[in-house]
Amino acid sequence: HLLSRRQRQMCIRDRHKAFAEKINTFKLDESSPEAARNSLNELLLYLTRWLYSHILSSDMMIGKMAPETNVDDAFAFTDKYITGIELVDEEHKHLFDIIRDTNDVIHAELLHDKYDEIIRLLSELREYTETHFSDEEELMKKIGYPEIEAQKRAHAAFVEKLVNIDFRELEAMDDNQEEYLMDLIGFLLGWLSNHILASDKKIGKYIKEHNIVLEK
Repeated sequence: HLLSRRQRQMCIRDRHKAFAEKINTFKLDESSPEAARNSLNELLLYLTRWLYSHILSSDMMIGKMAPETNVDDAFAFTDKYITGIELVDEEHKHLFDIIRDTNDVIHAELLHDKYDEIIRLLSELREYTETHFSDEEELMKKIGYPEIEAQKRAHAAFVEKLVNIDFRELEAMDDNQEEYLMDLIGFLLGWLSNHILASDKKIGKYIKEHNIVLEK
């Protein structure tokens, strides 16, 4: 069942406490240079995994991941999201459209088979997201983009979030279903818009700075 806001806050505090304890109790293995490197690498791996998991946790970073926009339509794919890469921009726009359609269905009071349509759209979003990330990663590989590994980790974490949406739990919800869906839409829109602005636009900048000509 969906956790209450208070329960979610307590879970977050527990995660923060466990994270702090891990950091505070860390001791570097100084028995040899190799042992020290392995010890540090193990800590860095833990930090990386924890941060990605925490950012994409069930709490969905409500509010913190909200898209920064002054336009009336938060679901509009505006010029500020343009990377200058035609394929990437077209796919981003389609992702915005799917999220908008899902939001419209959530608010449609008289729609027949509303739940089934929401599930269909979320499934479409998951499948198209995987296609888009694959296309984007292939592009980064072709142009030798130096930050491809960081992009891959971010993509994998987001896809994992989509894959782990429990449709059975959603179907079983009653009073909290709409709240859960609204939180989910806020997270999806916020993550996508922030990822484009903070990460994907840098790909377009890299292409321009290195005078790379993409195949049509």
